[in-house]
Amino acid sequence: MTAGVYNKDRNFWEYTERADFISLGETWIEEKDGKNLMDNQSNKFICKLITAKREHVKGRAKGGFLIEVKKSIYNDEAKLGTEMEEGLIKSELCLNGEKLTIWSVYNSGKSEDLWEKMNVDDIMEEGIMIIGGDFNIRIGEKGTYWGQEEGEDFSKRASKDKCISNGGRQMVEFVENKGWIILNGFSDGDAEGEFTFIGTRGSTVIDYVIVNEKVWDRGIDFRVECRVDSDHAPVCALLEAKESLNRVVIKDNVGTKSVEERDIMSWTTEIINIVEKEEDSVELRWKDTKAIINSSVKWKTMKNYKWRLGTER
Repeated sequence: MTAGVYNKDRNFWEYTERADFISLGETWIEEKDGKNLMDNQSNKFICKLITAKREHVKGRAKGGFLIEVKKSIYNDEAKLGTEMEEGLIKSELCLNGEKLTIWSVYNSGKSEDLWEKMNVDDIMEEGIMIIGGDFNIRIGEKGTYWGQEEGEDFSKRASKDKCISNGGRQMVEFVENKGWIILNGFSDGDAEGEFTFIGTRGSTVIDYVIVNEKVWDRGIDFRVECRVDSDHAPVCALLEAKESLNRVVIKDNVGTKSVEERDIMSWTTEIINIVEKEEDSVELRWKDTKAIINSSVKWKTMKNYKWRLGTER
C-alpha cells in the first residue's frame, strides 16, 4: 500500500519502474486528479487507474489503485485493471503462451465481505494465478502446505508477527481449502516472515502474496523489501519464466534486477523498539516516524543476485 502517491518523489517512481508489473494500492487519487498523474507516468508502461472513492463530502477519498505493466510484455491478450468488486482488481497477461491472472486486493477491514468477493466465479484457476495486496488481517504463523510430489515434506509458515486477528483463521482456512499457498514466511526469500507494516503502534504482517499450485510448481520466490516511502513495505513476487528467470511481478511498489549492489536498511528488534518507544512519548504522524527510522537504522551494502529456486523444501 502506498498511502497516497501525490507526495512521492522521483526516487520512488524509479524504484517501481524496475519491475515488469506494478500494483500500487491505496493511492487516494480521485477522478479529477487522474489525468495529471497518468500524464506523468513512464512511457515504458501501459497504465490503468482505478480511482479512489469518497464516502463523505469532507475528508479525503479512500482506496484507489494504479496498475502498470511494461509494454514489452503487454499484448492483445492482456486485460489490465478490471475492477471486479470494490478493493478487488483483476489483471490478465499472457507470458510465453501462458495465461497469468493477477488479483490486486485492498481490504478496508470487513473481512467477511472480502471472502465473499473472493468466492466470485471470476476467480478461476485457469493458468497461473497470483493474489496480492493489503488484506488488513493478521494470521500469525498459521498456514501450511502439503506438497503433491512424492516424498515432499509438510511445510509450515514462519512469521515475526505471532498474533492472529479477527478473520485470521477464516483467511487461512479459505486459502487452504482452495489449495493455494501464502508466500509470506514460506518462500526462500522470506524465510523468517518479515513485517510488512511498520507503524507508531507496532509492526505487523498484513500484506500478503498468495499463489495457486501451478505457480508454485513452475517456480516463484517472494520477499519483503525495506523502504520508507510508506508505512507499508513493498512485497515482491518473482516468477520464473519458461526460458529464464526474468519476469518480476510486483505488489506494492517493488522491483529487482538480475545483479545489483545497493545500500539497504538493516531492521532489528532494537530499531523497531525505538519507533514504538517514541510513540509512548508523543503521537506521531508518518513523516515524524520516517525521520526517526532514518536516524536509527543501520545501512548495509548488499549484492543482490538473480534468485534461484531450490528443488527441495
